Amino acid sequence: MLLPVHNVDIVRWWMDTIRSPTQAEVKEAARTDQLEVIELLGWDDTGYSHYHRLMLHLDVKGRRPFTGWNSLYILSNACDSPSSQRVIDACLQRYEFLQCISRGGHLDIIKKLFSLKNVVHPNIVWRDVLEGAVQRGRRDIISWVKHQRQDDPQFFADCMYKFSLLHNRIDLLDWLEEGGITHPVNHSDLCEFAALSGDVKVMQWARKRDFPWRFSFQAACQSGNLQMVQYCIQNDCPNKNIEWTTLEAGSIEVLNWLYDNGRLPNDVLSQSLHHLFERKFELVQWLHDRGIHNDRLCEQTVLFDQIQVMTWALDRGYPFTSDSIQLGFSFGSRDMMEWLFERGLIAMRDLEEGHDWMVDVCFKKIENFNVPVYEWMMMKKWKVSEGEVRTLFDRPTEELTSKMLKDVWKNGFHSRSLVQRVFGFLSNKKTRE
Repeated sequence: MLLPVHNVDIVRWWMDTIRSPTQAEVKEAARTDQLEVIELLGWDDTGYSHYHRLMLHLDVKGRRPFTGWNSLYILSNACDSPSSQRVIDACLQRYEFLQCISRGGHLDIIKKLFSLKNVVHPNIVWRDVLEGAVQRGRRDIISWVKHQRQDDPQFFADCMYKFSLLHNRIDLLDWLEEGGITHPVNHSDLCEFAALSGDVKVMQWARKRDFPWRFSFQAACQSGNLQMVQYCIQNDCPNKNIEWTTLEAGSIEVLNWLYDNGRLPNDVLSQSLHHLFERKFELVQWLHDRGIHNDRLCEQTVLFDQIQVMTWALDRGYPFTSDSIQLGFSFGSRDMMEWLFERGLIAMRDLEEGHDWMVDVCFKKIENFNVPVYEWMMMKKWKVSEGEVRTLFDRPTEELTSKMLKDVWKNGFHSRSLVQRVFGFLSNKKTRE
């Protein structure tokens, strides 16, 4: 639930009485130019409790993407709103993020950055500015960059034609030609950018200018657009050498058409099993219906937290092994583990066997540890509340050692050895200070 962010006093109240902020409140404050609220919430989430940040950064797929917030996240959302000038100016004092500024059409800010910073900007910086401007059709920013990069017209042409093809901007492509911007000298991959756009009209524009096909068919498959795939084949685009990467967009419509037309060999589909599963459950069903089964399906359902898929897989006899349980300890969700426990697929014996492995192998850094599942295991064994378990992790990182966790697991939360260890640690710390 999104809590109100229009008033600093109200925000301070719910932070004290309800909960800590999440990314959603920060996003809303950035878009509504609530600078004072953002300064209260923080420019990142590092000032919050260790437990809060562990939960905020958790990802059941094992990757832990940044789901808190930082200055880049705040700036990106502020640039999407024309009224968030105060937040944008405050962000610029911290770092420069040119693509989101350019996408928001803030030419004045870009000029300010380039004039205030006496640095040599590499091409990657100019690419960010141009791509953001192309996405929103900001011709004022594009013209300004063109003037700034008069020393390298080929660089400007290369970026502009590729980004305009990729983002379906035929209006900009025509504008470039009308303005005398010649096609890039190296135009061999322009049709691939057109294919990735998924827009047949963009591809027709490119082919009308005799740009070569090269790997456009593979790019068309990746776009997930059946019309683009059909257009490439119907117009004699080379269409051999399909690999699983060709299918990674996961479009069932494209898969069906390729399969029905004899263009998808089974060995390619078998290679695709793991990679396609992450995107759509329908793909798993599609493969199953064609007799192509993935023996590691249950492992992947644990990894990607798909209880619905797990039910479907077990009903159809897909194997559930100890590897699935081990993945649950490392990357699974509490809901998935509880579901498996209730159905007898995980027993207390598995928790006992898995605990030491989890602590010895996975507990290298607390930030990479599956805290929610570990809490769930503790609650199952010792019949304690979630609040009691939480106190174990809401403490300084240096106190959280594998030895301490093993002691709690073996002796319980109120064991004398645990109390002695914690107070001994604090006593030693005070002595060192």
